[in-house]
Amino acid sequence: MNRRSAIEPVISHLKYDHNMIRNFLKGKEGDRINAILSAAGFNFSKLIRAFFVISKILSLHRFYFQFESCFFSFLKDLNFSGTTIYSFKQSIFLRFVNS
Repeated sequence: MNRRSAIEPVISHLKYDHNMIRNFLKGKEGDRINAILSAAGFNFSKLIRAFFVISKILSLHRFYFQFESCFFSFLKDLNFSGTTIYSFKQSIFLRFVNS
């Protein structure tokens, strides 16, 4: 992809999404200010999108680690030595399965 075809979509987004199609500021200085503010808004929207993606990734990792720590704490509490003590519901289930 050559340079011109790579930059044209960016210019189109600046024109239509970031109000660069009409300049309300006066003179060459107004043109410069309008271009800089439009580019800053474009870059700011890209930055916000990147922060949302990163926050989604971090929240998924946090959920995974919370689940993992909960699961392993459950396994840690299991005791396979000594006498087995069943709760009332477990004993009813075991009687049903064994019969």
